Amino acid sequence: MRIKEKKFIRLSEDMVFKLDIIKSSLSEEISNKKIIDLGINTCYETAIRILWLDDQITRDGLDYAIQYLPDFMIERLMGDLGLNE
Repeated sequence: MRIKEKKFIRLSEDMVFKLDIIKSSLSEEISNKKIIDLGINTCYETAIRILWLDDQITRDGLDYAIQYLPDFMIERLMGDLGLNE
């Protein structure tokens, strides 16, 4: 993955607390960056799902959009949409 721009985000105490709870529920160590990455990918996956189900993207658009998801999310999404090949 190529870094286009380096940005930093400020997290409220509530957000840091939520990250700590997420980390405490996992059996392995995981960084805050990884949790945030997975959260963004989950939101992106949900957006793709909604667009597909609302007929707002074509199959070509879907195929293009999913290339930015991790493999396990692609498999889950395509399975949920009944589009596994």
